[in-house]
Amino acid sequence: MDTASTLIGMGFLLLFIAPVAYVLIKEASKNKSQKKQFVQLSKQHNLEFTQTEFFSNLSLGLDEMTKKLFVLTTGKSPRTLYIDLNTINSAEIKNKYSNDGSAQKSIDDISEISLDLKSNEKASAENKIIFYGEDFHSVLQKEARLNSAQKWYSLIQNTLKN
Repeated sequence: MDTASTLIGMGFLLLFIAPVAYVLIKEASKNKSQKKQFVQLSKQHNLEFTQTEFFSNLSLGLDEMTKKLFVLTTGKSPRTLYIDLNTINSAEIKNKYSNDGSAQKSIDDISEISLDLKSNEKASAENKIIFYGEDFHSVLQKEARLNSAQKWYSLIQNTLKN
């Protein structure tokens, strides 16, 4: 009886742990391939990053010597941005709120967090790096992504000053 109970208990344990382990392994391999793609693309453009950060769908790299920012976005609309910070006039963190009419705005009301880089050239389009989007990311990531946007804002500001 004790052996049967032990085997049943181990069976249930395996039944619950296997899907979690599968998801963790799959996510780790996805992150590994994203980092590999990031490194390959950066080597093609001879970039040596002093700062990097990786999220599930966003990779950022800053080469402070050449003043270049590399952004790789994966997911539904993948894109690659190579931004020469020598051509950037200003940077700004923009938060879109879901309740635009309300006077009080809290972090809970944020629907999008982006870092907008405005170029010196008038014909050039504004470069927008989306750190958090309500439709794409978990609400639990909101504060961490806001902190990351602020970190990258200060890194870019320091690079623009030098």
